[in-house]
Amino acid sequence: MITYEYDENAKILKFHFLGKIDIRDLFENADVIRQHKQLPKDAKLLAYADKADFVFTPEELKQFGQYLATTERKFTSVKEAFIVARPKETAMTYIFGKSSVQMDHFKFKTFSTEEAALAWLQES
Repeated sequence: MITYEYDENAKILKFHFLGKIDIRDLFENADVIRQHKQLPKDAKLLAYADKADFVFTPEELKQFGQYLATTERKFTSVKEAFIVARPKETAMTYIFGKSSVQMDHFKFKTFSTEEAALAWLQES
């Protein structure tokens, strides 16, 4: 399950990955982000994956990264911070970061604390 909240003051879309998350969940999440009405053109995203159990393969994740790189761009830039707590989710976010390198408008970083993630998102 994925839950969403938009921080109007910080202009950050926060989403929480809870429980088992498969590759379909990631595609649906991308659609929710793309259709979000309040996000500015320079989007900031904060993903909480510290309570997630990613049940997709590294290959599926690479395909997801390729999908994002080839779909229509709604945003001028996207800056996404991921909060993780376990080695498996850390590894998957690393693979995702590597697969999204070809997107020049996309910045991605993994963190272990919300404080560090928010500080990075607020940097210019």
